[in-house]
Amino acid sequence: MLRAMSGWRVAEIRWAIFCHRASIDKLSNVMSLLEIADELSIQTIPEVQEADNPALLLDHQLVSTWDRSQRGKQEKFLVSVTVTTPDGETHDPFVQVQGDLEENVRTRLVIQIQSIPFRGSGTYWFNLRYHPTPDDEGSIVTRVPLDLKLESPGPSSPNKL
Repeated sequence: MLRAMSGWRVAEIRWAIFCHRASIDKLSNVMSLLEIADELSIQTIPEVQEADNPALLLDHQLVSTWDRSQRGKQEKFLVSVTVTTPDGETHDPFVQVQGDLEENVRTRLVIQIQSIPFRGSGTYWFNLRYHPTPDDEGSIVTRVPLDLKLESPGPSSPNKL
């Protein structure tokens, strides 16, 4: 979990986290985060490593909570997610979602992550970029790390992808 980077805006991120699944109870509005992950172990797959633009398939979510920076200020905004791979390359936004702070003073965004560019073991960064308008280039407000560790194929384990 990371706190927001500095900078003034109407919408402010409170926190962001990478997990397997998030669930929000409709009656109580309580959020549960299941299988929070900052590290995943995967077995090497030669076909994927030899591909020109390999991708790692995931079934996880990037969850964030946003507040109004000023209680009376209403706003709709966009959040895009880019990934920076261990080789330092940042890949174009692969997902963009809309946040809505017009009705409520807080909103939660649950972003499905189905795949990421695969560049071997190391730290992958999910960069959350805030866009006050659709035409705005936006700015990175937080980064969430995910460490991927490659393991040689062997006996299966429930903690491996």
